[in-house]
Amino acid sequence: MTLDLALVTWQPEGIARVAAQQLPRVDGVRFVVSWQNHGDAPVPESLLQRDDVEIHRCELTGVANNRNNAVDHCRADIILMADDDIAYDADALREIIAIFESHPELDLATLRYDSSRSKPYPPGEMRLTMPLPVDYWVSTVEVAVRRDSEAGRLRFCPDFGPGALYPAAEDEIFFLAAVRRGVNCRYVPVSIGRHPNLPSGATVIRSKAYYKAIGVFLSLCYGSSAPLRAVIRSWRLRRQGRAPFFRSLFHIIKGITEAPAVMRRNRQYLWP
Repeated sequence: MTLDLALVTWQPEGIARVAAQQLPRVDGVRFVVSWQNHGDAPVPESLLQRDDVEIHRCELTGVANNRNNAVDHCRADIILMADDDIAYDADALREIIAIFESHPELDLATLRYDSSRSKPYPPGEMRLTMPLPVDYWVSTVEVAVRRDSEAGRLRFCPDFGPGALYPAAEDEIFFLAAVRRGVNCRYVPVSIGRHPNLPSGATVIRSKAYYKAIGVFLSLCYGSSAPLRAVIRSWRLRRQGRAPFFRSLFHIIKGITEAPAVMRRNRQYLWP
């Protein structure tokens, strides 16, 4: 089997980061790069010389559109969602291929990455559905899918993620759509490489639109119990020192009220 990394970057500085990474050369593995906000800058010569790297410019805004552009250009059996600031491990990329080869029933695998700040992961390999294990969340860069499956046909909803109307929850919405479509999902404790930065969800949040994104996700995931879960989520945000309770609750509830319109507008990205 073969593996494509659907790697997203933006601005001239982003493509320079990709070039500086010295991406590992692995048989059967390619790096399919979607480059947003490129400013018509030239592709670094070191990338042009690689026969395992493709660069596709993206003219749309928002990280979801950037990821979709990368996925649309992938041709391998397996697609790993990727970012420009992860140091990928060659042995791990081979192991991802081996996982899908040995598990023909597997459509979507969530993996892990190493970081200076630990993220909670399940204790071992397990089947995933909703709700996820306590304190665990799926990050897009940990997701690998079988291209010729329902998981491989999923795309990221353009209303969510940095640069979009709701600048968060693109990971959660993508995974929720996979579950709602009956995709076979498993967590596999394989580290794809090292991520130098904190997860975006670990920082103090101040954006009203971010809270509304949480509200939309809670409504899509939990339906009528979303308001109660909004109270619980706001309490957790306050306890973690990431947001004032009433401020976050107000905007999360507002996101819940906007969820039906989001669903109507984006049904093709969500579920039947």
